[in-house]
Amino acid sequence: MTEVASVDLPVVVEVARPDGSQELVRVGTARRDGGCFVLDLGALRISSTAAPFAAPTASPPAQGGTIEDLEYIAARARRTLADASKSRWHSQERDLLEQVEREMLRLKGLERPD
Repeated sequence: MTEVASVDLPVVVEVARPDGSQELVRVGTARRDGGCFVLDLGALRISSTAAPFAAPTASPPAQGGTIEDLEYIAARARRTLADASKSRWHSQERDLLEQVEREMLRLKGLERPD
């Protein structure tokens, strides 16, 4: 088996600027470690005016996750919905929670009992 040299890949987020332009901001580095990636994040600071990352509409975040991943996302969405100070994101989180719950039902329906 041939060993592949480790390659560091930049991890970036797209940030909307007040003038409407977009900017890619590097937040860390990813490198392959066997069958997965290790993510090294730099120092992050999130201000109270920062909006949560929007998921692409073409590929809902619920699709392709494990039941454990989906349960985590659903719990996070429920916490946001329970927090009145995050009301500006409630509509988005309700939509996300609906997607996640549908995907969990679909995946659980595909599971076969032992």
